[in-house]
Amino acid sequence: CSSECIREVATWTKLDPPTPILAQDGGLVYDLHRRRLVRFGGGSPQTAVVMEHDGRQWSQLLREGINARLGFAMVYHALRRRSVVFGGFGDGQDQSDTWEYDGQRWTKVNAGAGPKARRSPAATYDAGRGEMVLFGGILRPSVGPAGGRPDGGPGGGGGGGAGPPSQEPTVYGDTW
Repeated sequence: CSSECIREVATWTKLDPPTPILAQDGGLVYDLHRRRLVRFGGGSPQTAVVMEHDGRQWSQLLREGINARLGFAMVYHALRRRSVVFGGFGDGQDQSDTWEYDGQRWTKVNAGAGPKARRSPAATYDAGRGEMVLFGGILRPSVGPAGGRPDGGPGGGGGGGAGPPSQEPTVYGDTW
């Protein structure tokens, strides 16, 4: 680093607003355009909320349009200025739909022949290409929202060997 470098000192600031409803397998992104955190889904497939944090407080918003779900992929698409959700588990089955949230409403996206229905995929936003990149996930429906091994093996909920293993890469969880 040259003499022109400025050393950045990382500091954490504790925020004391009321905590939003905590839920496992939900999504959280930072909306660069509107400068706020957007949190959606998780908990159980029957209940899901949209909450936003503006730097001072959390606000619960209406969730009209998109169905309740958990275990989905969520990214902020900077080029489109929208939060994007794909897949997950909701309405008793794995989902293959894509939704965008612009801060006011959810809109279903016609993605054509998109990825197969899955839960718990990993995703990121590729700013260079202006695209959401999706990887892995649990590709086969199983019993209940807890997921299961994609090969249906023991402990999976797929019925113990019911069907061949998936030919696609599988990632468990949201990050890797």
